[in-house]
Amino acid sequence: MSVTPAPDSVSVTSAVWKLGDFRINGVGSVNGAVVTVHSGSMTGPVLGTASVTLGAWTLRLRNAAAPATKPASIWIESTVGGTAGPITVN
Repeated sequence: MSVTPAPDSVSVTSAVWKLGDFRINGVGSVNGAVVTVHSGSMTGPVLGTASVTLGAWTLRLRNAAAPATKPASIWIESTVGGTAGPITVN
């Protein structure tokens, strides 16, 4: 018998880009899950990762780590299987 866990629930509550500063906030249903943020599509470049703590996660990229131009959209995936996207970046 094989047990397959149900994917967690992940979402983005805000995604704000400005030159040299990109902040993404979200929520997740499984503490300790790691969320990976992709630019453009689920197979697009990885912008970074964040851990879900107390039901929330934040990824902030500053200076050279921030994208030089505003991504049209982002997608997220969790190590527990949850996904969300496309999310519009403000």
